[in-house]
Amino acid sequence: MKSNRMNWCRHGNISRKLIRKVLAFVILLILLRLLWVAFYSWNSQTVVQEVIKESEQHTELGRQSDNRIWEHRVQNIGINKHREKENTVRTHEQVNKIVTSIENVEKTKNSATDKSKERTKDTKSEIDNVQESLRKATVSSKNATSDPKNVTKTNKEESKVKTTPESSVNNKTKAAVHPTKNATKNSDVTKDDKSPNRKANVADMFKSDIEAGTCQMVNEWTIHDKKVTSTYDLFEYVDYSMNEAGEYPIPSRSFEDISKEGSLNPLSVILVPFSHADPGYGLTLEQYYSQMSHSTLDNMIIKLKEYPKMTFQWAETVFLARWFEDLDDTGKQDVRDLIKKGQFEVVLGGWVMPDEASPNYIAVVDQLIEGHQWLLENLGIKPTSAWVNDPFGYSSTMPYLWKSSGLDNLVFLRINQPVKAKLMKSKSLDFMWRPYWKASSDSDLLSTLMSYTNYWMGDVCGPDPNICQEFNFLHLDSGNSRGIPVTDENVAERARVIYEQFRITGDLYKYNTIYIGLGEDFSYPQPGQWDSVYQNYEKLINYINSQEDWKMNVKFGTLKEYFHNIRKEEKAMIKTDEAKASFPVLSGDFFPYTERKKDFWTGYFSTRPLNKRFSREIETLVRAADIFNVVAFSSFKYYNVQFKAYEEISEGLRYARRELGMFMHHDGITGTSLPHVVDDYQQRLFLANEKAHAAFKMVLLSLLTKGKQTDPNLLQSVVVKSEKTAMSGTAVIETTKDHSIVMVNPSSNKRKEIVSLQVSSKDFVIVSSLNANTPVQVTHHKDGPYRPASSSLTASFEITIPPFGIEVYKISPASSTNSLVEIFESDERDEGDMISIENLYMKIDFDKNTGLIKRITDKNGKVTNITAQFMVYRSKTSGAYIFGPAGLASTFSIGKSVVKATKGPLMSKVEVTSKGFSLSVILYNTSSIQGHGIHIQTDVDLKEAGMGEMEVILRLQTDVKNGDKFYTDQNGFQFMGRQNRPNDPLESNYYPVTTMAILEDNSKRISLHCRQPHGGASLREGHLEVMLDRHTYRDDGRGLGQGVYDNVRLKNNFVVFIEHKSRDFQPIEKRYTYASEDSILLNDMLQNEIIKYFTVSSVKLSKQLHPMKKDFPCDVTVVGFRNLVKNELEYNGTSLVLHRKPIHCGYEPMNRQCKKIDKITIKHLFPKLSVNIAETSLSHLYNKSQLTTDSNLTPEYSELRSFLIGF
Repeated sequence: MKSNRMNWCRHGNISRKLIRKVLAFVILLILLRLLWVAFYSWNSQTVVQEVIKESEQHTELGRQSDNRIWEHRVQNIGINKHREKENTVRTHEQVNKIVTSIENVEKTKNSATDKSKERTKDTKSEIDNVQESLRKATVSSKNATSDPKNVTKTNKEESKVKTTPESSVNNKTKAAVHPTKNATKNSDVTKDDKSPNRKANVADMFKSDIEAGTCQMVNEWTIHDKKVTSTYDLFEYVDYSMNEAGEYPIPSRSFEDISKEGSLNPLSVILVPFSHADPGYGLTLEQYYSQMSHSTLDNMIIKLKEYPKMTFQWAETVFLARWFEDLDDTGKQDVRDLIKKGQFEVVLGGWVMPDEASPNYIAVVDQLIEGHQWLLENLGIKPTSAWVNDPFGYSSTMPYLWKSSGLDNLVFLRINQPVKAKLMKSKSLDFMWRPYWKASSDSDLLSTLMSYTNYWMGDVCGPDPNICQEFNFLHLDSGNSRGIPVTDENVAERARVIYEQFRITGDLYKYNTIYIGLGEDFSYPQPGQWDSVYQNYEKLINYINSQEDWKMNVKFGTLKEYFHNIRKEEKAMIKTDEAKASFPVLSGDFFPYTERKKDFWTGYFSTRPLNKRFSREIETLVRAADIFNVVAFSSFKYYNVQFKAYEEISEGLRYARRELGMFMHHDGITGTSLPHVVDDYQQRLFLANEKAHAAFKMVLLSLLTKGKQTDPNLLQSVVVKSEKTAMSGTAVIETTKDHSIVMVNPSSNKRKEIVSLQVSSKDFVIVSSLNANTPVQVTHHKDGPYRPASSSLTASFEITIPPFGIEVYKISPASSTNSLVEIFESDERDEGDMISIENLYMKIDFDKNTGLIKRITDKNGKVTNITAQFMVYRSKTSGAYIFGPAGLASTFSIGKSVVKATKGPLMSKVEVTSKGFSLSVILYNTSSIQGHGIHIQTDVDLKEAGMGEMEVILRLQTDVKNGDKFYTDQNGFQFMGRQNRPNDPLESNYYPVTTMAILEDNSKRISLHCRQPHGGASLREGHLEVMLDRHTYRDDGRGLGQGVYDNVRLKNNFVVFIEHKSRDFQPIEKRYTYASEDSILLNDMLQNEIIKYFTVSSVKLSKQLHPMKKDFPCDVTVVGFRNLVKNELEYNGTSLVLHRKPIHCGYEPMNRQCKKIDKITIKHLFPKLSVNIAETSLSHLYNKSQLTTDSNLTPEYSELRSFLIGF
């Protein structure tokens, strides 16, 4: 817009005095007209037409006048700035009066006809445009006056970005090319409108929808109390100043300063020995277990019995389960006894300690249930506290899950250190963590931040690690330990030193109890380490506790004891001074993470993406197999028939679930392990995939043959993975013989979509489950210079499957009845400069030469300008964890690109291919939600392209005016508001994208749906990018010791979804948002693809199975539905977890398949069975209430509900 004004201003010049008169005259005319409208509201139809005409004229006059003013200001820089400011203020005051008049007009319109109402709304929109034009005119003119050279420079750089590759520049250049803060503030989208009527006006627009329960308003999040804050606001104006060592300062006071305050408060210090056990990082799970963890846990029994005052903490159930099965009955009872005595505490208790950026919440819940159920069965315990020390940043989804499962407390560590410093200054390291969307406190989780940057024993006693290393007694026998043994001779001096460090640490907290962990990764494998830690700290404890004037009590304890103390103290404070009591409340998440040198841990969001993708495929498969296993189990129960394959299915699914759960670990799905460990993860996932498929095939055969057949070899999966490092591919169906095609809908809603198979020829017919011939599009693949075509063809056809339904189609040989759809290259047909594909709802235009999208036009004529292309960042400081680019992303070229197009009756596609890269854009011609999405597939092979030390992204450039605000989903559970901060390092503006990212302005929303997790950012207005793959040889110094260079070919699937708002309104809340109804359906379709098998041997199958008679509401997701089993595979009840996703108001559903259902009962799932059902905590540790078959199971919006069902 600024460059356009520069062109317009060449048309002439005019005196400043005349301009002011013109502007005043324009404003006066509008005010008079609106007053006339308000007075004669009964004649609104005529008035509206006149005001529209005059508004258009005034808008044009205002724009012309403003352009001339701008030119005059450029020529007279620095003159009359104060008067210009006064004019701007007066203009805004006048415009505000206009708005007030409009609101009065709106109030008087209620008695008018419907037609008049609509036209008056149009008038308001037109006058809003006048207001906006004047506002932009005055603000832009003011900015231009202040420094036109900078404006010119910025315009040139923005133009360059749009037309040429972004150059690789140093960090100093980044700030110049990024949008400036002034530009951000001038954006009408990013400006915070705090007017009291704003929220009410938007709510009034959709009042009927809200009252009908079809959508929810995003409530404006407000700081109504000084004790309530958000991480979004904490990240504002973060000071990344460092000392000479590259460390962020810790705002701690010296012991001398603390002592000057006079009488010290009593301080309780809880020492908690622990061993943090990663199930795969530098060694594999089995290597860690056999070499370290087995010995640690064996020694625990011996040493805790020897030292009754000593305690020990453990978090990862995967190791406990592995060790417990090796114990004899005496050893197992010893463990239970230590738990009863309070010496051994299991914290968190999930199968693993998961990463918090990449996993889908469905997989997190599943591994949490697996871990908690094992603990309950084998140890009889229910964890009360979570200790989550090692993930690289923290999601706000996890505290909600921990709280929902029955945990009350959390200790965590790795957050942005300068943000932690802010919390230290206000003594807010203990707080209640609450979701943005939650108004009440029932989901609050009491959370404590460890104060420093590490959790190892030599780093936690105080702010000086050189001192703390002297009290690390784990390695006294190693020969290179810096620990100083405590003797009778030095105990007074040693106690004094650590006493002062404890005091400094305690000064950072509000409450007079601190937690000090005594451990490391895989610590205490040697018996002597237990002795050294206990005996040395026992001497220090005894001496410190004997010094009455020190007012300090030190003891071995547990997390449970620590939280008991601070809760007790908080209650006591309420009695004496309620104003100073109660824990502060915090909402939001803690991404991105940095602990030193302005290195941001945003690279691992995209490290080793093939494994991230494969784990998501297994997640979908295991969930679907679980659901249909419940269907089969309940059906055989109902008919009183033996479920022959029950144990084999249960064993296979448990194996797959536990291996998938293990990969959710914070060194698994993150891709941050050594190569041989990555290889072990891949092998485990590969076997888990095979086990899950085998179990699912047995379930399906049991259902479709009524238990007569269970041999999994009778079915072949359409999706195949030939080896652990290969992409999942598609099996070719031989059309010379009959095959049954088994298609499964894993969703709780009806699915109508176009699916594809690979077939050997075009001579076949497909018959539906209703014995009707199915129309098929057969596409012939053409050889290319980069990817040779396969000998197979693609057969695409439309299917409809009810919720949790199975349809069996048949493909049989037939004479040539299918015409081939050819793929043609762009230069083979004369279609001008553009290639176009279209379906029922939109048309996409592509540049004929580049194959890139140019624009998308929907059937209502609304145009969205958008491009999608590959770009690369050159690595500078990047490693497995750290994203550190050398500059901005740039386009690149590797040989000539080949553009191909396919146009068919069911599916059309444009594909651009170069060496190592392929980008396809697909439209499906179906009336379902699938037809409303722009489906994008990418194929990236950095090794084939010969590219190193680079990070590849897919960038969308759109016309959405989102300013510097955008949204990313968090674990597929909720959406977090993000802000691009151009003055901070580029890499600090990257965030985890698990399933979706959103750009939004006042009239439109564009969502990018992802099949797998990525790192993503919006570095410019209208831009949205996700990282696809990374290659770097550099060790980023975070412990791995090497870079990431084992790249393989990989595919990604995305859906771009464009939604035009039913009425214009700005995003209500910058900190969080909701998805629309259509977006929820589309994302569910992408995450839970139709699962397809075909018969390889002759077997008679039922033609369909429809266990659910009704759809679930579109906003209710079945998170998990599976049978629980004990150690010996005995049935232990059926778990059902539901999630209700709020639907954003303001988006008219394009696909009206959703029906409002006020009540979900167990009869939706088991219409004939009589079952027992109870509502429980998330992981079924606690019963909440007993229910009946008529009880309403529907969760509240955004909430999870968990149920335990018994047959």
